[in-house]
Amino acid sequence: MFDLKDCPMCEIENAKIYQEAPHDTFIVDCPRCRKFTLQDTVFDDDFHSLTDIDRAKLSGWSYKQNKMGLKADITKSNFNEIKKIQIPSIPERIRSFLNLAVKKLPVYRQKANYWDPEFQAICYSTHQDDMTMIVKYLSDRGLITSGSGVFYIMPDGYIQNEEWNLISQDSKQGFVAMWFDDKMDDVWENGFKPAIEEAGYEAFKVDMKHHNNKIDDEIIASIKRSKFLVADFTGQRGGVYFEAGYAMGKGLPVFWTCRKSDMGDLHFDIRQFNCIGWESAEDLANRLETRIEAVMGKG
Repeated sequence: MFDLKDCPMCEIENAKIYQEAPHDTFIVDCPRCRKFTLQDTVFDDDFHSLTDIDRAKLSGWSYKQNKMGLKADITKSNFNEIKKIQIPSIPERIRSFLNLAVKKLPVYRQKANYWDPEFQAICYSTHQDDMTMIVKYLSDRGLITSGSGVFYIMPDGYIQNEEWNLISQDSKQGFVAMWFDDKMDDVWENGFKPAIEEAGYEAFKVDMKHHNNKIDDEIIASIKRSKFLVADFTGQRGGVYFEAGYAMGKGLPVFWTCRKSDMGDLHFDIRQFNCIGWESAEDLANRLETRIEAVMGKG
């Protein structure tokens, strides 16, 4: 076992890096990326040629995995896929910064350092100019007051953050995150769709919409336009975990469902939620409608 100083992913100092038997995987605990594992073959072959943007993507991905309670494992099979993800737009990064700041500073005139590694991670920062730009934008609009690397939130900042988080308040859309497979067609048509519609809302899944945007961009945009999200973990699709975590981060109600035969495979962090275990589309429709009406009221 040994310790190194800098994170191999974001290169921040004060990261702990060590190996455990069978000595083929690095375990990294980083102030910015949080905890992740890294196969030694990836570290040896690929990490030395990363660009700043690659590092921001990998760091942001690892941070989000940790925030959702999922393991962040960097492997040969997913390394290049993570590098292909799109960095959030500048408006999204600004909103993420302010939203995190409000969570960290719930009391007026509490102060924080905007070089905090968590702010860098959630903003996919590639260099100091990224954070300077975000802080200047918020300062110029009177949402925060900053100086010498620290800031506090102005009253208008708290109000603006709440408005950004309530964009979907008047929406009637219920977003369904689920496995896109032919064997789930009946469950959609006779389970999710009638449950949401009978509760008085509009059922939506992203493959219903024809669009020219990247699928991940459309997913994020559609979740933002929704009033709540239904996350079905049948088939254990990684995208469903991501979409549920993103909705929770935006403050949207999430309804958890899974085919009973798949319940044993749920990630342990999901098991703490009151998940509807269904056996048929009709069973799902009845129970989900009741749950939505109990939480959201009749639409």
